[in-house]
Amino acid sequence: TPTYQNITVIDGYIRGAIAYIDLNDNKQLDSDEPWIETGANGFGKIETTSLGLVPEDIKVIVNVPTGAVDESTISSENPEGIAITEESAFQLLSLPGESLATPLTTLVSMSAGNNGDIVEAKAEVAENLGINIEDVSADYLEAGNEVLTVLTELIIANQVIPQDLTSEITPAQLLVATTISSQISKVVQEANENGVLDANNNAIRAASAATATAVIRFVDENSATLSDESGNDFVAIIEQVNRVSYNSFETLLTSTEEVSEEDDSEEESDEEL
Repeated sequence: TPTYQNITVIDGYIRGAIAYIDLNDNKQLDSDEPWIETGANGFGKIETTSLGLVPEDIKVIVNVPTGAVDESTISSENPEGIAITEESAFQLLSLPGESLATPLTTLVSMSAGNNGDIVEAKAEVAENLGINIEDVSADYLEAGNEVLTVLTELIIANQVIPQDLTSEITPAQLLVATTISSQISKVVQEANENGVLDANNNAIRAASAATATAVIRFVDENSATLSDESGNDFVAIIEQVNRVSYNSFETLLTSTEEVSEEDDSEEESDEEL
């Protein structure tokens, strides 16, 4: 009897992603490993017949290559959607025994590492983002969760998750992923609480980009001195960087008046200064 591992790939639903089961744990798609190209709604079924795999242990790696399409970009002007470019290609990871690969499941996998506790990592990511633990493994598009939809889109757009997940995640990469995603989540949730998540989209994107740029630059410049011992000091400094970035945009993020692109540009200039 044929058996399959279902997988749904989500930033928006990603069509044309390559999802595979890494049998030898080298984080590469080898010629003898099962894979599938996702179709409509980011869905695919990887055949696992005769592989002798325990369903609860199966993890899926997803390559979102040049030419794949985020279906959220499909419109009347772009009926085929906007293709992923080489510069914006990325990877995602599912969790053991689960059928979704999203930016959130990828953050959990990064936090857990190769042999970490997935349950504990889920709880850490949920707390870091200020969301319910059930939402970490949820299809937020199907649920119509606008906060998570915007949050995950911004995580990918600002390359919070390393584009290449085939190498061991460094402390610097994990620090960038956790701190930036946390700050973006706060920005998105505050805008949502003020009822301006849609209206202030430009400001939210600008604030997220400013935060990501500032944190990534700081970590890159200081990664040589980053260790487990110095991690708390780095987090404290980055929290200050986050606050400065947020304060530059706070008025626009909470405004109930329409925010123009000119307003965003002025705030970005202030942020650079």
